Amino acid sequence: DPKIHFSLSAALVTNLLVNNVVNMEQDGEKIRFGKTNEINPVNYIGSFGLGFEYPIASGFAFSLEPRVRYYLNPIDNSSSINVHPYSFGFFAGVTYNF
Repeated sequence: DPKIHFSLSAALVTNLLVNNVVNMEQDGEKIRFGKTNEINPVNYIGSFGLGFEYPIASGFAFSLEPRVRYYLNPIDNSSSINVHPYSFGFFAGVTYNF
């Protein structure tokens, strides 16, 4: 029985743009500018991670999961800009398995 357990995770995430409003708040006053232009109302993200778990007590384990997220479609509708944001993250914590 190995001490460190490995896992893979993959997901397709859908983001929906709701209430497309642009506001600015300055000195307690909120000013409404309108809405964002040329942003896709639906965006798809691929999420991939590699998890590590190390048992620390009965049922408890320390976990660490580096994860990458990448927008599969451009976030904007304009033909001149083709932006695919991405992010890297490290998620750590203590898990309990029962």
